[in-house]
Amino acid sequence: MTLSDFFDRLEDALFPNQRRDRLPADWIAFRRQAEDREIQGRDRFGDEYLTRDNAGEGLEEAADGANYGYFDVLRTDAEGGDVDEALQLALIAAHHFYEGHRTLHALRAKTPPLPISEPEAEIST
Repeated sequence: MTLSDFFDRLEDALFPNQRRDRLPADWIAFRRQAEDREIQGRDRFGDEYLTRDNAGEGLEEAADGANYGYFDVLRTDAEGGDVDEALQLALIAAHHFYEGHRTLHALRAKTPPLPISEPEAEIST
């Protein structure tokens, strides 16, 4: 399965029977950014994803995403903006990040464990 296949499946689930030329602009931007980041990461990290705790990395990213929303509320407040609206949006985003975090825990439980690397093996003995 390619990343494009993965996002096609997600797209079909999110927007059933939707013509590709009628998809929401925010979905198109999200998908494009995700696919672009994968390409950039492939150039930089190669196939490290095969030996990395990807779900664990995603757990950290989800927690960071919730924090970033909170930080934006603080910035909005410092700049005299509409804190109530920013807070509501940040809370909605944090809720979705929590759902992603919870689901990544479930994925992590289903993912085969990584082999212990040499330095870790020496520490655990």
